[in-house]
Amino acid sequence: MITDADVKRLKLDFLTKKEFKEEAKKFATKVELEKLDARTAEGFLEVQKQFSEVKSSIKSLDNRIGSLEQRILTMDDHIMGALHTLTIENKITANYRPKIENHEQRITKVESVVFAG
Repeated sequence: MITDADVKRLKLDFLTKKEFKEEAKKFATKVELEKLDARTAEGFLEVQKQFSEVKSSIKSLDNRIGSLEQRILTMDDHIMGALHTLTIENKITANYRPKIENHEQRITKVESVVFAG
């Protein structure tokens, strides 16, 4: 047989009636649930309507993002093409720079001889 002393030694934490009533207030009762709009046909239809609006809004955003993505990819292609062209031009200029500079020196020498006299 379990005595009061045994129960005290177990150190169990039971709710008092007052604590139980306070905890019970945290949950909705059946009557409160039945009063909610979502439980009625009108409330259900309203929720469905809002859900449809959210879905259409998401689809619209998805289309706009797809369009924006295409524009970004097109811009990226143009930029990469321009960089490629600049790289080729720089390579050509770098290869011919010594010849161009030598040509400039030769012209200066010729001009100094021609215009000196």
